[in-house]
Amino acid sequence: MSNDYRAYALPSAHDFTEIVQQNLLEIADRQKPLHLARAFHFGELVGELSLSEIPDRDTLLTLYERLFPENRQADPYTIAMRHADLITLCTEIATVYPNAYDALFNDLFGRDTPPTADAEGRVAYVQNSYTEQAFMELTGFIKHRRVAYYHHFDDVCQEVRGGRCEYGILPVESAAEGLLAGLFRLIELYDLRICALCRVPGANDGYTAFALVRKSLIPVRPQEAYCLDFLCTPANEGEIGEVIGIAALCGHSVLHTATYKGQDSDTFRLRLAISPDTLYPFLIYLSLFCADITPIGFYLIK
Repeated sequence: MSNDYRAYALPSAHDFTEIVQQNLLEIADRQKPLHLARAFHFGELVGELSLSEIPDRDTLLTLYERLFPENRQADPYTIAMRHADLITLCTEIATVYPNAYDALFNDLFGRDTPPTADAEGRVAYVQNSYTEQAFMELTGFIKHRRVAYYHHFDDVCQEVRGGRCEYGILPVESAAEGLLAGLFRLIELYDLRICALCRVPGANDGYTAFALVRKSLIPVRPQEAYCLDFLCTPANEGEIGEVIGIAALCGHSVLHTATYKGQDSDTFRLRLAISPDTLYPFLIYLSLFCADITPIGFYLIK
């Protein structure tokens, strides 16, 4: 036997951490084929529907309720498995309908309509030194951009919603105040969409975040560093927790949360840093299982 043998430390018989780790790894190896089998059966279920497009919400809800009757157990493993099954089902739908991403994007964010010749490239905002800087940051990709100045933020939103300007610029967050709820209500009220965001530095290391808004969004393929922004008026307190839990299972990270008084009730705002590979299944989940969700933005923070 080599003399080097004694240089290797043997695992201690009392190192319970190592023993538990080995046992957990063995259990994980045993579970892997079972997880693959669950995904396979979800794929079979979706394939048997034989539909030309993504199943509608009612069809999927009915199937899901039949597959998973309400379980009163609230242990962590049961909850985690329910969420994992839900996103696995959505992943299988994405696999069966790989070409439905653009149609789903339009359903969530509104079908894009080309601007008129007069509105194309026209950017509305209230003029000051901060919005001028935001204009330079946010509109570099817009060809033949033109400025339209207004005195009030309501006017900016009305011009964009009415189709007289293709874009608008609104302050939506600040380091001092957080979410600027009054201005965010305008985005909700006028049913606008955020297509870019930038932070303009201010005094005392502060900043104000400005959103470039549009009437609708052109379908964009998911890329690294993109953010998904949506509002939620949950029917029950647990809905937000489920959305965040499933987002985490998909690899999406929470960047910002806030609550404000919306038009009818309290509105929860959530911004996620997305994982490109799992965005499509997550959008399917939002579309089919989250009736109280309103996506309002898909963008880069410049």
